Amino acid sequence: MVKTVTGNISSPAFITDLFSQIPSLDYAVNCAGVLGQEKPTAEVSLEEFDRVNAVNYRGLWMCVKEELKLMLKNDIKPYYGFAISEQDAKTRGQRGSIVNIASQLGLVGKTQASVYTASKAAVLSMTRSDAIDYSKPPQQIRINSICPGVVATGMTTNEAGEVSDRLKDAIHIAPMARMGLPSEIADAAVWLCSGESSFVTGTGIVVDGGYVIN
Repeated sequence: MVKTVTGNISSPAFITDLFSQIPSLDYAVNCAGVLGQEKPTAEVSLEEFDRVNAVNYRGLWMCVKEELKLMLKNDIKPYYGFAISEQDAKTRGQRGSIVNIASQLGLVGKTQASVYTASKAAVLSMTRSDAIDYSKPPQQIRINSICPGVVATGMTTNEAGEVSDRLKDAIHIAPMARMGLPSEIADAAVWLCSGESSFVTGTGIVVDGGYVIN
């Protein structure tokens, strides 16, 4: 069953209402985000700075805070993978797993995008620090990030499915020379949530067609 709740992720009241409807939680993927204006820092207004960070960083932080509270109530669930001993299954157990969607631009710079890139770098930094605090026993909650490249979503394409002009150069920088598919990001998120990634925490997995290596 899929339940959709529409609201403003940057609103504390919405966050409180949203998580009041969730009795328990094993996995969470935080992927709300907005693009910033194409302007250098000296030309960016305080309102624009607050708009981007309210969603990309503040809203995500509020969600992670509530997700951790719920997961800390969980029992540790062993991971029974293929041909794994009982002891190994317990060692690989977890109370929960959180995946934060950052960006390739949280790792590298881009012209006229300082507010956006900084908001995504904040997500990566928060992920690392939270992983230190919550991955170890007795908490055993893993927290990781994914750094997508340009992905074909409603934020990056128009109604005809064509990529916006501001993103065309980024596609051609990447060696794979194409947009990513939402399913390719989802596959990485599922792996990070699952027990198959039980020794992975605090990392930012890059899923960008090679953008950051070029």
